[in-house]
Amino acid sequence: MKLFHLLFGIALLILFLWTGQHMRHTLHVGDMLGMERALFRAGHLYLLLSAVPHILLGTYFTFSKNHICRLGQWIGSILFVVSSLLLVYSFFVDLPPKMIERHHARLGLYGMLAGTLFHSVVPIIFRERKGVGF
Repeated sequence: MKLFHLLFGIALLILFLWTGQHMRHTLHVGDMLGMERALFRAGHLYLLLSAVPHILLGTYFTFSKNHICRLGQWIGSILFVVSSLLLVYSFFVDLPPKMIERHHARLGLYGMLAGTLFHSVVPIIFRERKGVGF
């Protein structure tokens, strides 16, 4: 799981860098006006947002010994992966000139929040402490 998150996060980071160049050289986002430009950049930043938790989990992740906490970790990780894929899909499909509502991006962002809650709140609720000074 740790290696998967790290490699997936690095792949997303590379995709973020590539889409930045794609926006600059192919889509010419710098020449666009206000709202359209802002929507492209927001979608681009969502890709960076999706890479960060994977890289962090790939660096620090350890499975819990508590079965309920471990289940929460699995659910959170699945939510992170699905949310990241939704944000990538949204960048390429929910294009700003066609629609201002980005339904896939919204679901991806909510999924990121839910994944974060599963990874952080479940261990607190079930009193799993790792000497962090609670």
